Amino acid sequence: MLPKILSKIQVCFQRATREPASLIHPFGIRMRPMLVLGILLIIGIPAATEAMARSDSGKDLEGLQGGGSSTIEIIFHEAFPELKVGDAPTILNGQGITCRYAVAELPSRDDRTWNLAGKSHTRRAETEQLRRLPTIANARELLDLSGLDMRDIQDYRKLVENGDRDQLIALLTRYIEPNMDKYNKMAVEGYDPVLCINEARDYVFKLEISESELDHIRGTYSLFYAGRYEEFRNKMEAYLGSYPDLSYIHVAIGNAYFAEGDLDHARQWYRRGASANPLNPMLGYSMAFCHLAEGNVSGAIEALIGSIVVCRNNLLAWMALNCLLPEQGGRIMDRRFKNRTYVEADQAQIWLDKSIPERLHDPWLYYAAAEIATKHPRCATWYGFDHWDLEAIEYYKVAHLLGVYLVLKRRDAGLHDPYLSGLESIYRAGYLRQYVLFDKIAPYAQYYRTSTLPPREKAKLREYIDKFVVLRGGPTMPH
Repeated sequence: MLPKILSKIQVCFQRATREPASLIHPFGIRMRPMLVLGILLIIGIPAATEAMARSDSGKDLEGLQGGGSSTIEIIFHEAFPELKVGDAPTILNGQGITCRYAVAELPSRDDRTWNLAGKSHTRRAETEQLRRLPTIANARELLDLSGLDMRDIQDYRKLVENGDRDQLIALLTRYIEPNMDKYNKMAVEGYDPVLCINEARDYVFKLEISESELDHIRGTYSLFYAGRYEEFRNKMEAYLGSYPDLSYIHVAIGNAYFAEGDLDHARQWYRRGASANPLNPMLGYSMAFCHLAEGNVSGAIEALIGSIVVCRNNLLAWMALNCLLPEQGGRIMDRRFKNRTYVEADQAQIWLDKSIPERLHDPWLYYAAAEIATKHPRCATWYGFDHWDLEAIEYYKVAHLLGVYLVLKRRDAGLHDPYLSGLESIYRAGYLRQYVLFDKIAPYAQYYRTSTLPPREKAKLREYIDKFVVLRGGPTMPH
């Protein structure tokens, strides 16, 4: 304990000698360094101990002054200590790239070393990112456009209580029949039924099957809709001989058993599909309906969460969760954000989609500055961004957004932005990396990263979803 305290005192002493202007005696005489050290030894140990406790928590964000790290750098290097790079405005300045704005001005460092300002310009349509970044609100919009209404799922409870099993199976089959797959395939980016993972679970690839071959398989759907389930399964099992990793087929066979009310065989086929290729989110989605058919809503919710872990953009799973959670007093918290800025990397210009409240200034400019830094050819090559993993790049941008917000809050204790405060809560709880992985990286990259996560990291991703995204009922429900 004592060596750590002395180490803290040494840091304070070094800062004192580096920044003597801050150590002025009331009568205008500079205090000698040894006198400073003596005072620290007498009265500084409790403060040093407190500072040490904050630092040990991993969330001491008092950005260092002068030549130290900015708050942005502290947040980023906690997750990626091996990537030695400064904050974006520093990089932009160092590369001679000019960013000029008129809307807001805010330094990234506490000592106001770097400044950005912004020019208001509205260009992005409200639904521009609808397909790539679906949220529960625009998921509903997309499904409404397709004519699908999933609210009838909520009738399962009454049918279970009345013992009307045939009608219950008929109701639920409507939401797992073969054409349901098209809502994911056509509505969002990222979902692809032919994505597979190798046996070692460390490499994702696309199955070599042509669209015409897939259409040939889909041609058997007419058997399912005609109620000829056994014949449909036989055809599908024949296709499975040629494409054993196409878990799309396992789902179809399991769904045919489900339509007959044979839940045991349906589950067996969903599990076989997960063993062959767990990258199909429809495996967990269909499994959820087996639980619902037995009145087990908690099991259904768990299966649906498993489905969105596989594919964040699984609209069907989100819609089913939105129907089932309210009866448990739960809800979905949408943690995604549409960028309030967009960038022209080659010209190094940043535009604001909408004006930012004057009191808040604009942390979003720094998110955009980081985006320029990672996209601009000179920065990307000089600082190695072109070799970074997509997760690291997205984390770097989010670190700018959150870091600047925290700097602003230290200057104005009354400052509050609901979204950014939620992001701060996620960070302080230790789940910022999981947030980036689940909510920010591009859909296909998320397929790869989540499917190849070690078990411990995948478990932490589930923790993040349970604590901050899919919220159950109860007094401790986070906001």
